[in-house]
Amino acid sequence: MATTIATLTEKTDGSLEGIFATIKVNAPIALIPNAQKASEGAPDYRIIHRRTGFEIGAGWYLQLAAHRRGIPLGEAGSA
Repeated sequence: MATTIATLTEKTDGSLEGIFATIKVNAPIALIPNAQKASEGAPDYRIIHRRTGFEIGAGWYLQLAAHRRGIPLGEAGSA
C-alpha cells in the first residue's frame, strides 16, 4: 500500500507546488525544472523549500507507462 507524502499542483511554467507532509515534517515545496541540466544523469527537477528557498532534494522524470508518470525524489547532495 502506497502512502501519499506530498500533494502537488502543476503550474503553467512546468513547476509543481504543494505540501510535503509526514508525521514530523510539514513543508511547502516546489519542484522546479532543472534548466541547467548538463548531463543525462543530472536531475530533471530541483526540490526547493518555498519558505527558505533552499534546495532540499532532486527528482528525475520517469515514464511508468503510456498514461502514468512519476518523479523519483532524493535528498539534496544524493545526486
